[in-house]
Amino acid sequence: MKKKFDMQQYKINNPEELASLAYAVKFVRRPDLTAEIRHKIATIALHFAPKGKKVVQNLSAQYGISRQFIYDLGNRLEQSVSAVFAPPVDAVADARSKWLASVRQIIHLRLDGRSSLEGISEMLGSFGASYTSVGFVSGTLKKLGAALPNTVGWQGSTFYASDEVFRCGRCPILATVDPRSGALLRLDCLDSLTKEAWVQHWEALKTQGIHPLGLTADEGVALRAARLQAMEQVPWQPDTFHAIAHRLGVIGRRLQRQAETSIEHEYLRQSMLQGAEAEKARAGQTGEMGEKAKKKKKKKAKEAGKPEKFAGKLTAARQASREAIQTADGFHFLYRCILAQLNVFDQKGEPRARQKAEAEVRSAIELMRQLNVKGLAKELDDLEKVLPCLFNFLDKALQVSQDLRPITGELELPFWTSAWTNLKKAQKSKNYAKQKMFRQRAEGFLHMLKEHYNEDEPTFAERQKLVFANLDHIVQSSAVVENVNAFIRSFLDQARDQISQETLNLIMFYYNHKIHRRGKRRGMAPIEILSGEKLEKPWNEILMDIAAKL
Repeated sequence: MKKKFDMQQYKINNPEELASLAYAVKFVRRPDLTAEIRHKIATIALHFAPKGKKVVQNLSAQYGISRQFIYDLGNRLEQSVSAVFAPPVDAVADARSKWLASVRQIIHLRLDGRSSLEGISEMLGSFGASYTSVGFVSGTLKKLGAALPNTVGWQGSTFYASDEVFRCGRCPILATVDPRSGALLRLDCLDSLTKEAWVQHWEALKTQGIHPLGLTADEGVALRAARLQAMEQVPWQPDTFHAIAHRLGVIGRRLQRQAETSIEHEYLRQSMLQGAEAEKARAGQTGEMGEKAKKKKKKKAKEAGKPEKFAGKLTAARQASREAIQTADGFHFLYRCILAQLNVFDQKGEPRARQKAEAEVRSAIELMRQLNVKGLAKELDDLEKVLPCLFNFLDKALQVSQDLRPITGELELPFWTSAWTNLKKAQKSKNYAKQKMFRQRAEGFLHMLKEHYNEDEPTFAERQKLVFANLDHIVQSSAVVENVNAFIRSFLDQARDQISQETLNLIMFYYNHKIHRRGKRRGMAPIEILSGEKLEKPWNEILMDIAAKL
């Protein structure tokens, strides 16, 4: 039952006898309402404000003042109390500076150091920071990520290189990268992988003003279905790694292991035969031994087995080893022939003819079928399905070469393409000796070109930058996405695969704005290559400017 409001409980004792109350002076300025009285009225109004209008009505009747006047006094007192009891300005500025200092340490430890939230909290405590809790670290990173977009702030036309990064084995992250600059165009964190998710991902890029000149991706089920629905009119370049190396390379390694196992088995049979022959020879050397000793020796030789038995097994092992070696060698020869057709330019530096490359691959596929390797037929069938689109990059190479001839000259272009090809091989090779060899070859071609043009270093560097920028438009695979996948996974490992869209926004910003320390993009950030504009500040200063506005 609702309790009835008791007016007497909030009746105010009024010792002041105001002479003006004897007259009708309501709504007129009252000089008899001193500052002390006004302060008392405002205090009572603020203290009993939750009780509603009854207290205000009682004050109005006792002092002969309007209710609006009482409300105004209460508001003025509340504002003055906030101003009086607020912390000093210098204290607020000091707290703000300490907060920003902690934020700066957090972003460096999280992004540069790949540290976990618990590790960051421990390190902040050892650094003597003012804010060190795990909740503060997590909340700060989430606020920064929420202030950043998941689509790059650039407009133009470029190639889409798309792929998925799976976390927890099932939850995907959709990533699209510009192959030329390596910049991340968009990252989407999903709960499940669907065709519609990829369609929305690409539509968001188009809405931003980033239009596709082509698409390179693997043959994932969702990716393929989305491409046929939303990107059917866009030229598609199958990923050459997934189309060839990912399929046939596994079989090649398996055949290599089988050949090595067969060789080991042959050596084992040979050693067993040699042991049996030695045992037989020792059994025949009985000499002047007694009859009992002779019988024991012969029995032992009989138990060791006959050499003829091991000789037959050795012959079979040699035959199996010979067949395994021939199969592995034949497969690897044909496999290398297929990989050779993926070179953009031939040994003369001219663009490889597409029809000839396709014919060479088809011939190698037919010869591979004759090897009768288990599981190979299915992989070759899948390869033939993508073969009509596999060499789309050769059409682009022919177009780029035609566009470059007026710039480089007819005779000089093969030298440029050879230098570019060797630098590309040096970057892809994992062997240091090969890297050094390819770089020396590229430097030799560039030195000859510099002598031919008779240009100074800055002028020739600008020419080289222009030529290589055009050649970089030849996209063969989505290998750059694999690099991004490895970059993102370094954060997933520390986050125990628990990652949010805000964290991905922060990772994307860091990746796009961090300057490369080595490689062909050394000295430049991906966003600088994409936009063609130099960054005015380092990535951490840009991020701190955003943090200062939070």
